[in-house]
Amino acid sequence: MHCWFQRAAMTAINVLITENAAHVLTDGLCAAPGLGPIAVPKVIPLPHLRMAVATRGPAELLQVMLPIISAAPSFKDLVEFFRNDFRALTKLQHPNWPAGIFKRDFDIVIAGWSKSGPAAFLITSSVGHGIPTWEPFFFGNFLCTPKVSDDAFEAFHASPDPLRDFIGVLDYQAAREPAVGGFAQLTTITSDEISTRILKRYPPKEIVRASAFQSASRPIELSGALKKAIAKL
Repeated sequence: MHCWFQRAAMTAINVLITENAAHVLTDGLCAAPGLGPIAVPKVIPLPHLRMAVATRGPAELLQVMLPIISAAPSFKDLVEFFRNDFRALTKLQHPNWPAGIFKRDFDIVIAGWSKSGPAAFLITSSVGHGIPTWEPFFFGNFLCTPKVSDDAFEAFHASPDPLRDFIGVLDYQAAREPAVGGFAQLTTITSDEISTRILKRYPPKEIVRASAFQSASRPIELSGALKKAIAKL
């Protein structure tokens, strides 16, 4: 069980895996051509698969991936698709896809219910993360992107109730990343339901465009205290 952090000044996607659920915490700020900063969801529940998908990178990527992921019969089949077939699919140019959609840096995060319980994985096209590209990467029970400071992580690390304090991770990101904000959306996937709700809204801000995926990430092991706290959820 470990944590994994990415550094990128754009969409925030945070994942917490507990004993009985997968929790995805995302922001809702987007730069829309001709419209300026707008609020949009960056995660889509897939109740028929007991999963949710979140993306970062091109704004259109989430809608492009939705029918592709929805066609998977199960969590296991989706993992195999990303491992064996996804790269070849992205080399095609479907007439309904924006030009070059898969030639830009992106991340796709899948969280949901596998045969063994709650799980989540990441697929990235960016070599800057320090992990294999174009294949499923199972990051353990906590994903934090963009990265928070060591002090902020330690505060969350020491929490007796990680789920309660999960919002603090996004608060930290929204306060420091110009392209993170809008609202905080928590999506929870259990064995028999998916729920999603807006936890809070952030003050309006101007989006300062920044180069995504600017540096590699590093793994951080969870302490025994946090493992015990998570096990009680």
